[in-house]
Amino acid sequence: MSENNFNDTDQIAMSDIVPDGQAEKDYINRIYPQIVSTVEKCGGDASLLSVAAVKPGYKFSGDYVSLKLGSMVVFRIKLHGKAQYLAFPDIFSDLIPDEFPKKVAASQQKYVRLNVDNDYPIEKYTDLILKLMIESMNRYPSEWSCCSRYQECSDAKACVNPDKNIALACSYRKTLNSGRIFYGKNRNV
Repeated sequence: MSENNFNDTDQIAMSDIVPDGQAEKDYINRIYPQIVSTVEKCGGDASLLSVAAVKPGYKFSGDYVSLKLGSMVVFRIKLHGKAQYLAFPDIFSDLIPDEFPKKVAASQQKYVRLNVDNDYPIEKYTDLILKLMIESMNRYPSEWSCCSRYQECSDAKACVNPDKNIALACSYRKTLNSGRIFYGKNRNV
């Protein structure tokens, strides 16, 4: 996993995390190969992923580590202190199974928290994280409908744009991932 340095005052490099962040870093490192594989299967690139820690006391009651796909936060994780949790943006709340007890904290109202405890250890959420990585790729905000490679993409049944940052913002990539093909020899719509 590459370390990222951020200029924003609320983020620091993984190497600068206070010792409390070690559990978060260890967990992300354990599942990182699965995350990368999932993103790549959806037409993304590992360079789109970033991990950052929020400094203790910045706007919120504690510190946590975030994993982002481009500019989109996929999840936040906090595995130290009293409140240990995994938090997802509320746009994913419909994908969280009812079996997991959910709550919204007053300090982070746009996130759904899942408690991490003896009944729900962090490893129990790994499959959900991978599912939400796929949905992050599918729900990433589109900036355009398609690029000039739409015919090649249709024939390949997947986005072929070599620039994964451009591909991520293409809505036709999402359409292809859903199995619908509008052009070329594989047209099915």
